Amino acid sequence: MKKILFFAFFLVAFAPLVSYAQLGNIAKNLITAEANKLITKKATDFTNSLSKELTLDKDQNSKVQQASMDQFTQLHNLEAKKLPAAEQKTQAQGIFAKYDAQIKTILTVAQFTKYGPYVQTLRTALGY
Repeated sequence: MKKILFFAFFLVAFAPLVSYAQLGNIAKNLITAEANKLITKKATDFTNSLSKELTLDKDQNSKVQQASMDQFTQLHNLEAKKLPAAEQKTQAQGIFAKYDAQIKTILTVAQFTKYGPYVQTLRTALGY
């Protein structure tokens, strides 16, 4: 009988901890899902903007979309680190340089010539 009472007490005492742990996992999953939606939206909006500005074909559009997803995921992860502003800006510029090199392999010379000033205007407006 003592074992049953002890087990019942154990269940009652620790049941809320299990629930809180499960709630924490649910909250973490919701935050991750929202972040993924935001990243996808930013990448899609940016790709659509480039497509309109540079007249991308279907294959280019697909490749730019994937590169943009990678870039915005890296930028999101960078923001989550909560680094000092100067360090964050330096690391973001590294992400942009890598993205620009990738985009250069996707676009034609004429498109990339238009890409540079267009993207620099956007980045300057964002403070980069």
